[in-house]
Amino acid sequence: MKISRYSKLGLLVLGAIFIFVWGMSFLRGLDLFRKNSLYHVIYHNISGLQKSSPVYTNGFQVGQVKEIGFASDGHHLTVTFAVQGDLKLPKGTIARIESSDIMGTKSIVLNMSNDSVFHTANDTIIGDIESDLMEQVSMQVLPLKNKAEELLSSFDSVMTVVTYIFNAESRKNLIESFKNFNRTMANLQEASLKLNMSMGNILQNVSNLSDTIYSNSGQLAAILQNLATVSDNLADVDMELMFKNLTQMAQNLNEVTQKLNKPEGTAGLLVNDAELYHNLTQLSATIDELLTDIKNNPKKYVHFSAFGKKDEKNGDK
Repeated sequence: MKISRYSKLGLLVLGAIFIFVWGMSFLRGLDLFRKNSLYHVIYHNISGLQKSSPVYTNGFQVGQVKEIGFASDGHHLTVTFAVQGDLKLPKGTIARIESSDIMGTKSIVLNMSNDSVFHTANDTIIGDIESDLMEQVSMQVLPLKNKAEELLSSFDSVMTVVTYIFNAESRKNLIESFKNFNRTMANLQEASLKLNMSMGNILQNVSNLSDTIYSNSGQLAAILQNLATVSDNLADVDMELMFKNLTQMAQNLNEVTQKLNKPEGTAGLLVNDAELYHNLTQLSATIDELLTDIKNNPKKYVHFSAFGKKDEKNGDK
């Protein structure tokens, strides 16, 4: 049987198409001649993930996204991806949507768990979404933003204080405060000068006293020697004999006092006789009266004349 030229051309075209599809799938990491296992992931947002997006684990492509559609609840999205070969996914594996390059191309990264139980084909596994660039930048900038807001708030508070301080009344109070401070400093300086002068005078007096003591050191030595001599003399005194003499004197004074208090003796009569005391008092009063009368009337007691004889003769006549 002879194959026509057109049939050969058709077979050639079909072979080229098959090779092209297989080559594109192979370049995308999906070998059509190897067994593939399908898995499902539910996301609330796929962040730009598309069909044919690669699936990686540990940086190596192990499959690609096959289908993207709405879940049964109508709000979430179901992503179906194929994993080629005999690769098995442990329970707890997370399919995380991440950016695969700086252009923001999305892919699925499988974070394998250490569970010994594995998923079977067509299982639904856990999904996660990487924060997009804007969100990451926002998260990085957020602390700086908070710091800037705090700084602006502090600056606003400072400006409020400055505005309050530099109004007319506050400036006046501030000027008065500085004046008072200057007066206080002047008073302190004056007090310091007076204190320095006083200390100088005190030191000068101390120096003069020291010089005086030094110049009179001989006299002081003599005084100390005399004190030492007096102390030695006191030490040589028979204190017991001196106390005996003092005791005897006290006894004698006591006996004299007792005799004065007794009315029988002469001294006792002089001291204790009341009548004698009254007589002496009357005698003193009488003498006072006599002297007063003599002073007032001297002719009554004294007769004196320079011509006494003539008067006597005249008297005889």
